[in-house]
Amino acid sequence: MTRFARTFASIAFGVIASLPAVAAEPPDIGPVGDPLVVDRWDKDGISDFSGVACGVERDGRRNCVIVDDEQRRLGFVTIAGSKIELVAEMAVLDKTTTNPASGATVTNKEADLEAVARDGDGYWVFGSHGTKRRPEPGMNYCPLQPGRRHLYYFAVDPKTDLPAFTYDRSRAVPAILRIDRLPAVLAKATELTELVDAPICGDDGGFTIEGGAVSGGKMMLGVRAPLVDDGTAAMIVELDSKALAEGADVTPKVHRVALGKDMGVRDLAAVSDGHLILAGPSGSDDGGSLPKSTVWFWPKDATAAIPLAALVGLPVGAKPEGMAVLTEDKEGWSVLILADNVS
Repeated sequence: MTRFARTFASIAFGVIASLPAVAAEPPDIGPVGDPLVVDRWDKDGISDFSGVACGVERDGRRNCVIVDDEQRRLGFVTIAGSKIELVAEMAVLDKTTTNPASGATVTNKEADLEAVARDGDGYWVFGSHGTKRRPEPGMNYCPLQPGRRHLYYFAVDPKTDLPAFTYDRSRAVPAILRIDRLPAVLAKATELTELVDAPICGDDGGFTIEGGAVSGGKMMLGVRAPLVDDGTAAMIVELDSKALAEGADVTPKVHRVALGKDMGVRDLAAVSDGHLILAGPSGSDDGGSLPKSTVWFWPKDATAAIPLAALVGLPVGAKPEGMAVLTEDKEGWSVLILADNVS
């Protein structure tokens, strides 16, 4: 049996359940227990949860980073029991930057941060690299969004899980490494060459990264859209994170992982012998009847993922978007899942 725990935040519930290691269909799991309560959350701070990654637990407390797809900054939080508390915020992208491709000045309303991953004593933060979901009035396409086409890396003090450098909630400081060359790297994969720079709107299957995991120098990017194999499989791109950060040559490898019809990657988390995948609707998830979000185990070097759970009984409108592994043992994993759009 595999033990799998999930906690929905934004703010919802936690549950521990025993699941079969292999199942033809992932069993439904409904939320039980006390809600995870947000405390001291700035009214103008993070409001849309899209990714989470955490350090180790100390004295019943765990320090984590949460990212938001509507801001240019991330949040350092502490989770203890059923309480999640904002400690500080740090900008990763300035309001005004220069487009590395054209040299033009860019005004960044948000960075569309969709995922965050911890590897050792550093955090990786992932912009979606996607276009807007819908075209502007009078347009029939969605142009590229330069502010969304960045990766970020910064180191933290392992004793505090916070940066040792001085940081700011409005201005990105030089100690944060910003990587702008991911689109060019991804375009080297034949499966992605025609997709990465295509002006296709997000709701029409435009290229969008929503999951990210980094472990031991191996980076995995989970693609929400587009899907492949007639909409039955999602793409996960494998990269060398050290080479990417240092400007060295990087060769992307694209994996096709079947997660169900019309289901893309919403987040990834590295575990000792593979990855956990949070899957959700690849297309628009506004209104209507939506398929259940699911969690899968993708073993190392395997071509197929194993279904673990289908998430049911969420608050109305909840969209599971972020996932972090809290503990792991021979019985399975304890996992925190953040759900967006919960009032």
